Amino acid sequence: MFDTIKNIFKKESSKPSVDDQLTDLINRAGQYGVSFKLAQDIFSDKTLSIHQEKARAKKAYNDNSFVQVAVNNLVNLLEGENSGVCSENMIIKDYGEKWENFTNFKNAKREAENEAIITGDGYIKKIKGSKGSFKYKHIENSEDMYIEWDYKNNKPRRYIRRLFYTEAQAKSLGVKKFTLQTPFGLETIFGIEYSPEEIIHFKFMNSHFGLYGRSPLFSILNDVEIMQRIERSIAVISMFKAIPQKILTPKQSSPEKPSVWTPKQVQLISKQLKSQKDFESSIVGMPMDSINVTDSGQLVELTGYLDYFKRKISISLSPEFIIHGELVNRSTSVEQKQIFYLSIVAMRDYFTDVVNESIQEGMLSSLNVLKSAGVKIPNATFWYEWGEFDVELRQEKTQRLIQEWNMGIITLNEYRESLGYEPDEEIGYLRRFDLMGSPGDNILENLKGAINGETKKTKKDTK
Repeated sequence: MFDTIKNIFKKESSKPSVDDQLTDLINRAGQYGVSFKLAQDIFSDKTLSIHQEKARAKKAYNDNSFVQVAVNNLVNLLEGENSGVCSENMIIKDYGEKWENFTNFKNAKREAENEAIITGDGYIKKIKGSKGSFKYKHIENSEDMYIEWDYKNNKPRRYIRRLFYTEAQAKSLGVKKFTLQTPFGLETIFGIEYSPEEIIHFKFMNSHFGLYGRSPLFSILNDVEIMQRIERSIAVISMFKAIPQKILTPKQSSPEKPSVWTPKQVQLISKQLKSQKDFESSIVGMPMDSINVTDSGQLVELTGYLDYFKRKISISLSPEFIIHGELVNRSTSVEQKQIFYLSIVAMRDYFTDVVNESIQEGMLSSLNVLKSAGVKIPNATFWYEWGEFDVELRQEKTQRLIQEWNMGIITLNEYRESLGYEPDEEIGYLRRFDLMGSPGDNILENLKGAINGETKKTKKDTK
């Protein structure tokens, strides 16, 4: 017994090697990173788990219109115009567009992207049909989705969607209890379990928690709360009239000859202010000025603070608010616009792989169902392509089309249809250089002559 105790103390006193320490650190922290530092709230110095941080980001989106505008603009730019399934084969491309709609993949993908930008993570559930094809449904409230990671095989073991039930409610409804080893300790929750095969995970940027994504909104959560407190303070000031106070002064006609009230005038003003009711205006028969001050005698001016926080909140997700604002000149704006568009392209990389993998799986399963039913399907590759996101103003679009028409890039009908006009059935298929000939051989005039030839002949005959 003594030898056993001695060996125990001997093992504990021995210092582990550097390799043993590193292996232990990886096993405890995971292969996605070893920094699991919790976020801190500067107001209360309270540490927040990743799920609490995501919940605050969701609240900021729901409560603050500037956050909503920034997120929605970024989603629109990421999606672009006319994004979707592409293929060199038109039959596959047309089927891909219909597949996105009848499987609900298009809507579910956009909602998951929106959720991922708000909280860092978005989830879609794959619902497999009896014949093998899929339908898709976005899982709301990603802040309640837990990931149990398999560090040995470096992949998720399962996903748990937390449900906020009491133990009695969970027992009566048959909801399971799960005790999970999270990066911030053990946590017991009630919820629904999903296998990794059921879930499509949209992960935006990299979180310090490793397993999860991280939204840029996390960097402005305190700014949102500061702005709400400022606005709340203004409302309290306005409601209870604690401040601002008003200092009444005579209206100065000129700096050289300052106006001064006589004792009789001061008495008249004081008498009127005491007798008037709330919301009644004073009529004293003399020009007056007033200054708003606080109890300490300082001017009340919070507009600058509010503008600062509004800009800071907007720029976290939508830099175009500042790029096209008054803070930069035109030449700088063009350069920053190019940098901004490059950043949008880089942001798409967070979603491109997961979208393409999902489309390959879903489309192939649907096409196989059609093949098994005897439908002939052409062999062709397909992929997902993001749309254009450089939105033109009407004037910019008109100038571009005129330039493309003058350069002979587009036909007359392409030019007309882009501006909303009906196509020209006679010469609409021609380009500008087709319509322009030498002075003695003008093709346009010849075409007009050919079109109006019958009319000219009729006129000649009547003579």
